[in-house]
Amino acid sequence: MKYLQAYLATWLIAISITFLILDTNVFEIGYSFLDYVQFISRKVEVYLFIPGMILLIRAQKKGKQNENHKRHSIKFR
Repeated sequence: MKYLQAYLATWLIAISITFLILDTNVFEIGYSFLDYVQFISRKVEVYLFIPGMILLIRAQKKGKQNENHKRHSIKFR
């Protein structure tokens, strides 16, 4: 399950960052940085970064808990 979460999180983050980079082309048509921030804040693709990070953090926490459990159970056998 943690691999599926990590895989999905990677895709969500990658899509979000890709659109952030692609949308920097608005600087060529005269947008300022504040206009750029307003422009990207209205795009749905940018908001995929937040659930991607949450899924990635959850997947890493589950992995650490399992690793600690395995170490603990092996140590006291």
